Amino acid sequence: MTEPTPSVDTTVTLEVPLRALRQAIASVLPHAEPTKTGDDPGDLSRLRLVARKGELLVVATNSTTSALASVPIVEDSRLTHFRKGDGVFELDVPLGPWRPFLQGMKVGKPTASADEGVAELVLDIARVHITDVSALLPGYGQTLPTLPRAEAFPDVVGALSKAMGEAAGDSKPLVTAHGSLALFLPAAKAYKTPLSLEPTGTARSRGFLVLCGSKFVGTISSRHEDDNSLATRDRDRHEHLARLGLAPAGDPIPELAGV
Repeated sequence: MTEPTPSVDTTVTLEVPLRALRQAIASVLPHAEPTKTGDDPGDLSRLRLVARKGELLVVATNSTTSALASVPIVEDSRLTHFRKGDGVFELDVPLGPWRPFLQGMKVGKPTASADEGVAELVLDIARVHITDVSALLPGYGQTLPTLPRAEAFPDVVGALSKAMGEAAGDSKPLVTAHGSLALFLPAAKAYKTPLSLEPTGTARSRGFLVLCGSKFVGTISSRHEDDNSLATRDRDRHEHLARLGLAPAGDPIPELAGV
């Protein structure tokens, strides 16, 4: 998938449901934050906001997992939507301000009769300003700085599009660190929806698609083709088979004894 055509607009004002924006940020943010291993995420340590026609996308990646959440746009300042040659409007925002945003920009408990509170987002090259219009604290606002566009940041939307197109691929195990899988739990909590994991591509490819309702999609990379993983899993599987009376005790592959 080719890089999207950039927007000819330099400033965009949007109104979005504040609850939906909070859900998107809370579910995507863990995929951009540094891991406990201390690895330097470099240019990946950011959230990318993508204002398309009718929806705002929030995307992030740490190379092992990627995530995208969609926020519906209620009002859009781009009166001549997507003029000839126009494209999506993208901004990168550092991670630091997002936790204070979630702590400070609150919404009330959802009720069947209550209207969704709305937030206004003013997006320009230097900043993102978010104001509570009609939620819990009308008039309250926060300003977030932006980052220069990082060319090393991958086309997450394009990669997810490819993964979705190859979903329900060949059967294969998902082998990954528990911390990587745990990054998707905030999405399940935010949207109150179970996670669905589907293999993509061939049995040798590493990709798995992660779905959480209709607003969140992500990918996670499996280590099932690593040599050490293959050997260890063969040994572990045989131990389970022996325990359940389906195979004789002892390691059936001598070279695994030292793994």
